[in-house]
Amino acid sequence: MTEKICKVEVKPDYLEKVSHTSPEKALSELIWNSLDADAKSVEVIFRKDDLGTFEIIVKDNGIGFSIDEAENLFTSLGGSWKSRREKTDEGRLLHGAEGQGRFKAFSLGRCAEWEVYNKLQDKEVQKPFKIVAKADHLERFAIEEIPLVANRRQGVTITVSEPHKQFAIFDTNNAVEKLLPIFALYLLNYRHISVTIGGRRLNPLEAIKKVEKVILDSVNYNDVEYSVELEIVEWIDGGDKELWLCTKNGFPLDKYPKQIRGVGGFGFNGYLKSELISVLSTDGTLGLGELNTHLREITDKAINEIRRY
Repeated sequence: MTEKICKVEVKPDYLEKVSHTSPEKALSELIWNSLDADAKSVEVIFRKDDLGTFEIIVKDNGIGFSIDEAENLFTSLGGSWKSRREKTDEGRLLHGAEGQGRFKAFSLGRCAEWEVYNKLQDKEVQKPFKIVAKADHLERFAIEEIPLVANRRQGVTITVSEPHKQFAIFDTNNAVEKLLPIFALYLLNYRHISVTIGGRRLNPLEAIKKVEKVILDSVNYNDVEYSVELEIVEWIDGGDKELWLCTKNGFPLDKYPKQIRGVGGFGFNGYLKSELISVLSTDGTLGLGELNTHLREITDKAINEIRRY
């Protein structure tokens, strides 16, 4: 098959978002994409060869996508199919909705390659293919069929190379520490799912000491009443003291930027869950923090509950 060059239709407010995100969030978005594709196993590998070449690899056994779907998936920022659904084919809650997660790869490194193996409904293996792109030409993706490898498992393998720098998240211990709180609630809900980082499985059951849920007062925003819930996870071995701003289903979207004082010597993550947080994220106002009076109202209540706990 002759290589096909496709151009990205850049929606005005998306390219800036794609270009500026933390390595921690970029890696987590690649994992979320795998989980949204019903992967039961996601493996993150940090690989360095004898020549010193460093790569970040994310492998999954999800359903992937067809070569016919690839062009639309990689040439449109926004308008994701996920925005029209709440659950995967398997029935799991969907994390993504904006169709930009895969572009976060370029926050980690200059080059990214997606190798896709998936099966049709009749279980026949379709021709595998790869998608290659570089950060310097984000508007262009090359899609090309590749030879079929016998006994290759279904799924997608993402390889990011030429990292911008040696980010702390590339250390396995650091990655586990930073990513476990992000995926803890999801992995508690779907205990048959395996996410491993550098050979270490993210297992919240081994790390959590106690979980407490608190229903907070609802908040009115633009004449709509939004319910608010706080879930406090206390860790066995201490750790950070963080408050995450989450969707109503508990998917972290952003972190409360200030240090939470007066909470004693234990490590915890607070997950503040509300549809309001999703609305503010879509509106582009979630990052305003305490300048948004409605967000300040619910974060103040959450912090008071954490102090009480």
